[in-house]
Amino acid sequence: MRARILFFVFLFISFHAFSGSGDFRFKRITNSDGLSNSWVRCAYQDDFGYIWFGTDDGLNRFDGRNIKVFRPLNADKIEMGNVSINSIIRIDTENIWLCTEIGLYRFNFKDEAFLNDSIIPPHPVLSAVRDMDGNIWFGTNGGLYKMNPGNKQKTLYQNVLGDNKSLSDNYINTIKTDTKGNIWIGTKKGLNLYVKESDSFKSYIHQPGRNSLSGNDITCIEEDSMNRLWVGTALDGLNAVRYKNGEANFKKILNGSVYTLLADNTQTLWVGFGDGGGIDILDLKKFDKGEDSYVHLNNDPLDKYSLGDNSVFKFFRDRNNDLWVLTFGA
Repeated sequence: MRARILFFVFLFISFHAFSGSGDFRFKRITNSDGLSNSWVRCAYQDDFGYIWFGTDDGLNRFDGRNIKVFRPLNADKIEMGNVSINSIIRIDTENIWLCTEIGLYRFNFKDEAFLNDSIIPPHPVLSAVRDMDGNIWFGTNGGLYKMNPGNKQKTLYQNVLGDNKSLSDNYINTIKTDTKGNIWIGTKKGLNLYVKESDSFKSYIHQPGRNSLSGNDITCIEEDSMNRLWVGTALDGLNAVRYKNGEANFKKILNGSVYTLLADNTQTLWVGFGDGGGIDILDLKKFDKGEDSYVHLNNDPLDKYSLGDNSVFKFFRDRNNDLWVLTFGA
């Protein structure tokens, strides 16, 4: 059955002119609607239109009205609880990969079953992307894996002490491919750019002085319509990045704990804060003119259409260009 994804989103947003937070209305989906856990870590839309949520306790499928929960089974065929799903990536029309805190799983839509995938050792898998060559990159707490889906050949990249062309750290928070095919890796200790020609990495870390990354714990990376990178950090705010001829210059734009970024098709940058800071919405057209223009959104206990929770974990945009806001607690 083809899912009919309605104009319901985890936090549905009505887009209007930037005249104030009252112009943004949210529709909340919570535990009372069937979510298995209120901490939603990731989202994915399949070929049939279903939205899948990876939560702190299992996989949830949303058809526009109802939610169905799926969990892996243990050796005794009993559901395993509290399995955190960090990222979801497509394999083909019938399967997805689930990056979890206990390893990598395949999920088959027809059988509705989890299958542990041994291509990565059973440790936390935190992020995954597909590059322009079709390779899948998995970020873990023990290094970065590149896997060719065709021949299953894989390469593990790790930090090598004394080698400044290796990864700056083995804990991979996030991975981003930009429109030029560059692969950016955010770690606990710096930002890394994969250099395909030498199969190595160029690292950027915080250093005192101008044009330096504001902090080293990289939580999110985004590219806007002007091909400019934005880098969020866990403790040290948001950076705008100018990358040209192999050199990157960083400018700190905002303070705070930036957990997620999304550049939409209206030259707007959404900034989600994980420390209770809500959402900042930057008008990039005005930013490029040197003007400071943004709207701040947060929870209003007296307004049921306000942001449900002030700690934001991830943004997700579906094929209808609707924006979903995945939060830590509501």
